[in-house]
Amino acid sequence: MELVTHLLLMKKTLVLGVWFLVTPLTLFSALFLAQQITKTRNFSIAVKSSLNYIASQESPYKMFAALPGQIGGVVQAIEANDARVFIVENFFKVYNSPLVPYSILLVDTADKYGLDFRLLPAIAMKESGGGKAMPDNSYNAWGWAIHETYTKKFVSWEEGIETVAKSLRQDYLDQGLVTPEQIMTKYTPASISKGGPWARDIRDYLAQME
Repeated sequence: MELVTHLLLMKKTLVLGVWFLVTPLTLFSALFLAQQITKTRNFSIAVKSSLNYIASQESPYKMFAALPGQIGGVVQAIEANDARVFIVENFFKVYNSPLVPYSILLVDTADKYGLDFRLLPAIAMKESGGGKAMPDNSYNAWGWAIHETYTKKFVSWEEGIETVAKSLRQDYLDQGLVTPEQIMTKYTPASISKGGPWARDIRDYLAQME
C-alpha cells in the first residue's frame, strides 16, 4: 500500500514538474508569436499606406538633365514617364549633334506650340546634320531664312528653337501645311522638282525617333 502511494506521489510530482517547465515556454512562445504577427500586420499596413501615398502623387519621381552649355550640370527636372526627351537626346547622340543638351527644350517648345516633338530635330538633321554644318555662330540648324543673299542668325540656340517652332506653327501647320510633303512646298520648294528628297529624308528621321 505504501509503495502504491509512493508511486502515485512520484507521478504527481513528475506531472507538476513537466507542467511548470513547459508552461513558461508555451506562454513565451505564444507571446513571441503574437508580437511577430502584430509587427507583420503593422508593417503590411505601413507598406500599403506608403504605396497608396505614392500612387496618389501626380509626379512622384523626377529625373534630371544637364543644363545646356554646362557639362554635367543638373538643373532641370523632367517627368520620368516622358520618354520623348530621351528619344530626342539619343537621336542627336547618334549623329554627335551639338543639340544633345537641348533635348528637353526642344520637347518643351514642341508642346508649347503643339508640334510633333520629332519635327524640329528632324529638320535640323536634314538641314545641317543636327547643327554641325551651318553658318558660323548662327545657331541656325534649320536653314531658316537662309538664302543666297541673306543668312538668318540667332543669338542663341534658345532663340533659334523658339523662333522656328513658333513659325512652323503659325506659318505652316495653322495654314494647313502639316505633312513633310506639304511643309516642303513652302520650306524648300526647290526640292519638289527633284522628286521630293527633302520630305523623304524628313520622314526617315521622324521614323528613327518613333
